[in-house]
Amino acid sequence: MNPTVKLLQAIGSPLAPDALERVPDDDEAPGLYAHARENKIGLLYLEALNKHGRLGGLQSEYDKGYFRYSETVVTAARLSQVIGSMGVEHAIFKFIKPYPSTPSDVDALFLGPINDYEEAVRGLLAGGYCKIGEAPHQVVVYDLRGGRDNIDVRTKDGKEGGIYYIDLYKEVGASHVIYMDKRKFRKAPTKANLNGNEFETLKPETEVAIAIAHSMLPEQLYTLADYYTTIHYLAASSREGIDDLVSVIRENNIVLAATCSLKIVASLHEAAHGFVPEQVLEALSRLTTKGPSWEKFGENGFTMPYRCSMLTLSRFLLEKMRESAFRRSLARQLMAMMDPRFGGRIVDDLIFRRKRETY
Repeated sequence: MNPTVKLLQAIGSPLAPDALERVPDDDEAPGLYAHARENKIGLLYLEALNKHGRLGGLQSEYDKGYFRYSETVVTAARLSQVIGSMGVEHAIFKFIKPYPSTPSDVDALFLGPINDYEEAVRGLLAGGYCKIGEAPHQVVVYDLRGGRDNIDVRTKDGKEGGIYYIDLYKEVGASHVIYMDKRKFRKAPTKANLNGNEFETLKPETEVAIAIAHSMLPEQLYTLADYYTTIHYLAASSREGIDDLVSVIRENNIVLAATCSLKIVASLHEAAHGFVPEQVLEALSRLTTKGPSWEKFGENGFTMPYRCSMLTLSRFLLEKMRESAFRRSLARQLMAMMDPRFGGRIVDDLIFRRKRETY
């Protein structure tokens, strides 16, 4: 049986509560854990094993995962409280999952004007945070409660991220390209409370939409973390919740990406649990774009993570061209790439992303 299907059956689905979960034996559990980590759901898989009392030799990984999870939540909450004390509108985003997870770092989006962003960054660097890198739309900082001696200053090809690393975004972008317009999120902020730690975040339907766009650009890989983010949202949603998600998808011009995502969800759920959930079919029916065929996805044994084709990526970019913020940012990207050094790095990065197995 394909390891992806084994993994899905071991974890189960909130849209298939009556399905019999398949508990891995001791010999295959470590291999499935490696596959789970490739798909950003290592802790979720370990939680499933723990529920069945089958952690065995993975107990230490489970303990480390939960320590990292709980401490990263503290980092996010502390950051949100500090920024909030400055009176700056923001959200911790791409962070909260509807299942236990170990994010590689904390992402904070500044929702207001650029002056607020610059003022907040200066304030953070003057009080308890250290700058370790910068990109066109973000500054990478380190929470000094982790200790100066432990800072990894590599921000590319080496830094693994971790509990104390933070990306401060002035736009939801990759390089110069803005793939989600934050001005459409002004009504989306809400509060979250994890383990008694409160911070500002975005509404769940907005987080799902961002995850969908993020899997297409910049990551160009769809992981099982994206799958579980989607099905947990749909499982908790009424008809109105599906309406809200579809509305955010349409407003942000990611209909193609969302259609592709939901088709992957449908294929995986059917392969693992024997049926396509009604909520997935309902969401797909609201998105009229036909999208590409996913026959090849099934033919490859539902191997995950899944890399979208260059044709699909091109169609995604074409749909995003409806947005003025995206068009302007793409023009800036093309202008910047006229510098041979910068352009060379972008080409190298694109080649790397088309070859890598995970991120």
